Order: sequence, then C-alpha cells, then structure tokens
Amino acid sequence: MNFIYFDCSAGASGDMILASLLSLGVPVEEFRQVLKKLKIRAEVEARKGRSHNLSGLRVEVRVRQTAAERNFAEVEKIILNSNFSLQVKTQALKIFRRLFQAEARVHGQSFQKTHLHEAAADDALVDIVGSCWLLEKLQVSSVYFSP
Repeated sequence: MNFIYFDCSAGASGDMILASLLSLGVPVEEFRQVLKKLKIRAEVEARKGRSHNLSGLRVEVRVRQTAAERNFAEVEKIILNSNFSLQVKTQALKIFRRLFQAEARVHGQSFQKTHLHEAAADDALVDIVGSCWLLEKLQVSSVYFSP
C-alpha cells in the first residue's frame, strides 16, 4: 500500500485511526498480541458499528489503571523499552515529541518540564504506537489528511 488519506472533517481520535487501519485487513487478534510488546495493561475491543448512516469498525482501548501525568522522558522510556521495530519506535516518538512541543508552547513551559495528562496515558500509547505498527504492517509509505 503506498499511501493513506484520512478525511478528518469530523475529527480523528486515536480510536478512530486505529479502527480505520485495522479495517484494512489486519486481524484484530494479531493486533492484540502485538500490543503486548508495549508492556502495559491495555485491552482492545473491536466491533462493527454504525454512526450517522455510516458503518465501520469501532475500536475501544481499555486500560486497567490510569497513569499519572508523564513527561517526554517517561513516554520515551516506555516506547524504547518495548519490542517494536526501530521504525515504529521512531515514528511514535516523533508524534509524542510534537504533542509535547505543542503543550509546552501553549503553557509557556520548557519541553523538559512539560507533562501530558490524557495524551500520555496508556490508551494514548496504544493509539499512537499501535497506529505506527499498523502503518508499518500495511507497508504505508505516506500519510495524508484533511484539515
């Protein structure tokens, strides 16, 4: 697969991105097994759903406990200690770096002192690292998206 285009006119959550990538043919059970490489306690539920006369896959990431706020170094450690490929780790860290940079800018803090709440929680780690793995698995070379 050469590229993927996301129509984000109604937004795009991590669960929505996971669902769209999983619906391209990666077995959900394979994805669940791969997530064990992250070494966090999370479960993925996938089922067919319908919204606004559109049908598709719905994905929900459930975590057993909520993590405290994390800084970039903590997120980086989790990702680097996982058993994913270097490409998946690199892409996931690029995404998290951008999230932390934006948060630092908005709050007028240094990058090192910035903490993320929900965006660095276990479910966000599954969303981001899982999406990066799915893009690798599907051999996607480019990702495009609407505003």
